[in-house]
Amino acid sequence: MDFLLHYSEAGILFALALIAFLDTLIGIGFFVFGEVAFLAAGATLATTGQWGGVIVVMLAAWLGDQTSFFLGRRLGARLIIRFLKPAKRRRAWRRAAAKLHRHGAGFIVLSRLFGPTAWVTPFLAGSAGFPADKFAFASAAGVLLGVGQFITIGALGALGLSNVQGIGAFVIAHWVAIVIFVTMAAVFLVIITQSKRHALARLILASFAAAFVFLSANLLYFFGTTSPASAGEPKPLTAKSACDLTGLPLLASAGPTNMHLPQPVNIALFSAKEPRALMADLGWIENTIFKRGDMGLLEFVQLIRQRTPPVSELYFQGRSADTAHQLPGTLAQRVHIRWWQVAKVEGGHLYFGAISRDEEIAVKYYEAIPAILHDIDHKVDLARDAFAKEVTHLTNYDSLGLAPLMPPTDELAAQDYVTDGGVLILKDAKTPLPPDQISCLGLTPPTRESQPI
Repeated sequence: MDFLLHYSEAGILFALALIAFLDTLIGIGFFVFGEVAFLAAGATLATTGQWGGVIVVMLAAWLGDQTSFFLGRRLGARLIIRFLKPAKRRRAWRRAAAKLHRHGAGFIVLSRLFGPTAWVTPFLAGSAGFPADKFAFASAAGVLLGVGQFITIGALGALGLSNVQGIGAFVIAHWVAIVIFVTMAAVFLVIITQSKRHALARLILASFAAAFVFLSANLLYFFGTTSPASAGEPKPLTAKSACDLTGLPLLASAGPTNMHLPQPVNIALFSAKEPRALMADLGWIENTIFKRGDMGLLEFVQLIRQRTPPVSELYFQGRSADTAHQLPGTLAQRVHIRWWQVAKVEGGHLYFGAISRDEEIAVKYYEAIPAILHDIDHKVDLARDAFAKEVTHLTNYDSLGLAPLMPPTDELAAQDYVTDGGVLILKDAKTPLPPDQISCLGLTPPTRESQPI
């Protein structure tokens, strides 16, 4: 992974796609080990949460199958006459073709699980006159199984699950997502193989059916189940002063596993008043924090229509945010902030905030399920710095600058965000913050050109 991350994302994806494509290309596939690309795609998914590599290798592997199939259809007869001159070889080829016609799609799907047969089956199917549309669907199912097994192994390896106990723990942690994906795949394959409709109609129907399973699972999870009862309030931080903030893990996420991409907690507020007072001065809209089972579907739809969709839960120090606020925006794009009260300090309380800009709707891993959620702009510092500018110009709160409390990340890091590591330090006029505490935080003024929120 360290080697891959030193190169551009586009270059990595091209390399993975080329290896996956050549893996089953007739004549070349014997010398290309596609497992390298499949394992790397799984490891990338596990460490970064990005699905690009998985999608690319699966699509490239499927296209390699189709290319070999059409090469078999165009050149199969001539190549058989040229290279299969001994009668023994021709009999073996005919037996393979007879099994292909007898078992049909099942033969093609299972061939993907065995290296040598995967290399020749597409060419065999083309030369034997197997229907192109049926081969395309069977090949897709075979890629999901054959390539999927190596992607899974790569992901498990990247997560450090090197023993049965570790694999069991992974399955237990993600069993809901596993059931959803298996159900989607089963529905898709049943419709593709059993429906008597035209090839394109089967593909459309199967895709809609799989999407229906996914959406139904989301609705059932969010509106038909409830969040587990808290086992008591999480223990608050023991911070007595600003100097105690150094060394804290300032990350919030939607779950405890590596599949849950964290978001930086990039604002600290020292105040005798709740953050609601600050947000009211700025004119921000308070959001509802979505908790499973606490909101009905009609209420959810009403909030969507008002362009104030509820904010999903993020957990910091094991606790969901106390409040959330947003600026006016669209359904897909908005700037929002979550606040947590985390400690009592001299003269008031310490609150942490996580601010970011939603830029699109995407499928993200949330608690125990892949869900349709907002995806943040990875340049989270832009929203933080713009917020500092608003606080300075529109309120009587003090913006003291940035404290280097987080490790900086760049575009090549495995995280889902880029930051200089600075946490914006704010305080109200009535909360004292002695010079020695300001000094120990190493505060510096924002150096990035703030962009309007």
